[in-house]
Amino acid sequence: MWLKRARKLSIPLIVLAAAALLTTSSQAAAHPLTDYEGRWNYDLPDLSTNKNIATLDVGGTVLRVPQVGDIVLTSADDGGVIGRTDVGCTWRFARKSGALELDPPNQRCFNPTFRVSYTITRWTIAGTGRHASESLVAISHQPTGDRPFILENGARTKAPEHDPHATRDFTGRWRYESPEQGEIAITRDYGNRITAHEGGCTWGLVARGGTARLDPPAQSCTTPAGPIVLRLWTIASDSTRQVTSRVGTDAQGRDFSVSGALNRIR
Repeated sequence: MWLKRARKLSIPLIVLAAAALLTTSSQAAAHPLTDYEGRWNYDLPDLSTNKNIATLDVGGTVLRVPQVGDIVLTSADDGGVIGRTDVGCTWRFARKSGALELDPPNQRCFNPTFRVSYTITRWTIAGTGRHASESLVAISHQPTGDRPFILENGARTKAPEHDPHATRDFTGRWRYESPEQGEIAITRDYGNRITAHEGGCTWGLVARGGTARLDPPAQSCTTPAGPIVLRLWTIASDSTRQVTSRVGTDAQGRDFSVSGALNRIR
């Protein structure tokens, strides 16, 4: 089931993620900083292969959580690598044995988007060119206790900052897969900006590569039942299928976290 809602249980769908071009010390000269520095998107999640599908154990029930979003990697003054995720966490890596490794291990962050803390115990990223793979082990600190979060088959692609052509993968009409219902229409604005139209509300996003993100990151819509607020909306698309993740507050004032899949209608 793609759709997972959580009002008391906040699931970090987006934050546990990263990718980069990684080098051994002997390869550093051949692969300059610019090869891995930049923005990296998760590829479209695939349940059949478990690509970009994490697992979260919530007291004996294992949820399969699609990973969407991006991380921006930059060089640190001490020779390490800094990773800043799209949900507000910062992580440090070191180049070891031809890969990036979380360094030091057991780094903790309070995710302001999902309003949950978690500790990443191990994070390995490796790749070449524009593509990278990753694996990750973490602990999500929930009100009901610590829960293991594991990503074994992560995959990312590097994306340009300004990418007007990326909008073509998102514009059109889309219908939710079961059990979710409804449709979304997405139109292009200008440059790499798009607008999503759903249920009488409009939301602005920026597309880079195969990922579009809510921009600005906090938006609201007034409805007869009350205001709806989105703190995050991230969409991964391959032009025929989308996987989305949204976090916000509904018209009744309740926090929600929801993910879903959509197919193109036209």
